[in-house]
Amino acid sequence: MPPARHVPSVSLPVFPYLGECWHRPSAHRARRQISSKSSPDPVTIMAITPAQQIVPNTSTFVPAPRQRPFQRVSTDACVALALLLLLLIATELVSFAALRVFQSSMQGALNKPYIYEDRQWANAYWSEFAKSDRNEYKSYIVWRRAPFSGRYINIDESGNRRTVNPNCTPSAYNIWMFGASTLWGTGVSDDQTIPSLLSKKHAGTIGPVCVTNYGETGFVNTQEVVQLMLALKHAPRKPALVVFYDGTPDAFAPFETDKGDVHANFERIREQVEKARGKKGGFAYFTETNTGRLLTAVLSELRRRQAMGSAPATPVPNLEAMARVTATNYLENMRVVQGLSRAYGFRYVSIWAPTIFLGHKPLSKEERALLKLYDTETPGEGELFRETYDALFSKGDQHIVDAEGMFDQTDESLYLDIAHTGSRGNRIAANRIFEILHERGLLQE
Repeated sequence: MPPARHVPSVSLPVFPYLGECWHRPSAHRARRQISSKSSPDPVTIMAITPAQQIVPNTSTFVPAPRQRPFQRVSTDACVALALLLLLLIATELVSFAALRVFQSSMQGALNKPYIYEDRQWANAYWSEFAKSDRNEYKSYIVWRRAPFSGRYINIDESGNRRTVNPNCTPSAYNIWMFGASTLWGTGVSDDQTIPSLLSKKHAGTIGPVCVTNYGETGFVNTQEVVQLMLALKHAPRKPALVVFYDGTPDAFAPFETDKGDVHANFERIREQVEKARGKKGGFAYFTETNTGRLLTAVLSELRRRQAMGSAPATPVPNLEAMARVTATNYLENMRVVQGLSRAYGFRYVSIWAPTIFLGHKPLSKEERALLKLYDTETPGEGELFRETYDALFSKGDQHIVDAEGMFDQTDESLYLDIAHTGSRGNRIAANRIFEILHERGLLQE
């Protein structure tokens, strides 16, 4: 009798039981074939082994021992879990790509053709802006931009945007500037930020100067004052002059929360910190996945568009009281700055910037459309800005300057949104700031 030939079983390496599932139909067919034949002789019975040998005289696969119910269930469970895992991974990858596209489209809303005549440049800039728009947690001030190196945007290890200083020597006049995204330079390249343009103006008319841009997106004045304190503690060279360029974030803060003296996105950041401190079982982690973030962003945008298409929302009540809270808080911050100026020997000034709601600028067709949009989305915002500016300047603080009218003499389109402008608006702002500083004798002669 010739020796029996062993046929090895084949299983897939990824899923432990998938190989057995694959061979199961053959085993069923073998059972049916054997059951249809007469009983084998003793020699044939001796030749049957669990390894599914080919038996002489029958040429039939002998089935492996039948799987127990538990094994069958575990096999099916493994396959189901593997498929579910693949589905989740695919969903996350698709959501990641969709989220990037969605965020780029939202940032692209500032890519206004009436501001940027060179469309190729504008598209390249906003693409780079999206890549640079990443924050790091920072002690006391909560966030700053992460380091970034690009063609139009460069951010150092401290989170400060690059200022182009044409004549920054070791003995040059030292100016520190603080503000939010308008000062940081949203919408323009490094050389067209307000600090860079001010440095160029000073270097060309007075002499060497070093300007540092401490502006950061979303910063309110309290964060700026804390940033000033930190910089004074650690910087090897102290400033001769400190300039605050404020207005929009502080005036807008009451639209986000009814609490006074808080930073932007206060409620969301507070919730994250408190949940992390006493975290229990739940599904809160879903909101941090790409899928959760995409759904949140899309739902937020849908709610915004629905609000635009419906009746105007109810204006925020107690505008005057909210404005007084903002103004009082700002004045107290300036008292802190005054104490620091005496201790460290620098001079300071605060300039409140223009917005589309204030001043007497002849608005272009595009700017009028923007103003109408804001009146629909956030009714009462313009009135709140007016009340806040009036409340602040009614106190007569000589260190705070109202510059809301700096665009009154031009009718060309400047505004990208409430307060951001392109290069043309920044040049006007830098020249006006230079005039204010020169008139007050705050520049080095």
